[in-house]
Amino acid sequence: MSVEVLLSTMHQKNFDIVEKCNIKSDAVIINQCDEEKIETKKYDFGTVRMIYTKTRGLSKSRNMALENAKGDICIICDDDVVYYDNYVSITETAFSNNKNADLIVFNIKSINTNIRKQEKLFKKVKKIPYYKSYSSVHIAFRRKKIIEKKIKFDENFGAGSGIYSFAEDSLFFNDVHKNNLVAIVYPAIIAKLYSEKSSWFKGFNEKYFYDTGAFVAACYPKTKWLIKWYYPFRLINKSKLGFFKMIRYINDGIKGYKKKLSFDNYYG
Repeated sequence: MSVEVLLSTMHQKNFDIVEKCNIKSDAVIINQCDEEKIETKKYDFGTVRMIYTKTRGLSKSRNMALENAKGDICIICDDDVVYYDNYVSITETAFSNNKNADLIVFNIKSINTNIRKQEKLFKKVKKIPYYKSYSSVHIAFRRKKIIEKKIKFDENFGAGSGIYSFAEDSLFFNDVHKNNLVAIVYPAIIAKLYSEKSSWFKGFNEKYFYDTGAFVAACYPKTKWLIKWYYPFRLINKSKLGFFKMIRYINDGIKGYKKKLSFDNYYG
């Protein structure tokens, strides 16, 4: 069983990020920059391939990594993650002991940050409910199963996409659930997360709720007008907009998604 890290990053000049993230397995690094080339470097622990690309967008980057991956088990990684030395053995053990699992969500320890902070650490192995999703940096999966089901990250969503700023993780999990893949949580910490600030979150503002509407339309096409009510009720005390303004922007996001219009283009 081979483990491979799929890392999305930007403007790297060399392979220093391998040491920074404490990668100790095969890896594919998608380096969004201003040139197009591929470099390969051999380490004692395996082979790291860095793909330099002019394309932009987190979801595009992750899909490119998946298309170029070779490992049996793939782990999603960002450049603010630092792995524990034994993450490979933890991952191998988790999949060996849960042979029916297609995707496993691991614990991640947040260091000096509230960005993408885990709600609570998993204490035991449990199947993930149909409605539940997690940040991508928690995820490891059997590559062949994801490829077989043609599951990818929705490139209209995610940081740098130019359309909708977030929810690519939730849409990925939605596809996992719709395809009846077995997804579980596993009580082991594989990495630390050092995010200093979000690249997209600017508060629960107009754009946040517009993009939420687009997500609802994409994820729940048949029940979107019902599901939309969940978000203003949940976030009523976290936004200055007020309940009906939140609903207004969610409605606009649902409508704008039909034509794949961004917040700026919809109101421009």
